[in-house]
Amino acid sequence: MSMMIHQVDFKSPDAAKLLVMLTNEWGDLTAFEEERDGLKVPKPLVAVLDEQLVGGAAFTAYKRPKGTDTVVWLNALYVLPSHRGGGLGSQLIDASIGVSPTLYALTDIPDLYTKLGWRVVVTDDNGSVVAKGDVVDPQADPQADLKS
Repeated sequence: MSMMIHQVDFKSPDAAKLLVMLTNEWGDLTAFEEERDGLKVPKPLVAVLDEQLVGGAAFTAYKRPKGTDTVVWLNALYVLPSHRGGGLGSQLIDASIGVSPTLYALTDIPDLYTKLGWRVVVTDDNGSVVAKGDVVDPQADPQADLKS
């Protein structure tokens, strides 16, 4: 068994398969964004095991929590149910770090991220925002949205 995680072009067959998986899971993700608010969005990551797509990650650009600048977010992380529990989600999160020097994610399972070195930036009714990289902490710096 050979697992490979790599970025793919937005219009590639593997990206199309990943988009179907993500749309089936969440419904509101209908296309990969290549650019948003003037920021280039990283290409999706796919996890391929023995030539079968078993998971992946997609990205978007959105405002930093309590900020005005646009940053890269890990928008969707998916692993086929048959391949969950073996660390593939963690491998995809680790691989996602390479796509942007700063990365944010909104999650209901922050422990998955914090055990990989991410930190919780803010928690509210929507979940926890976690971040990795050159992160401005809006709680520690109330003027964060005025910088940048």
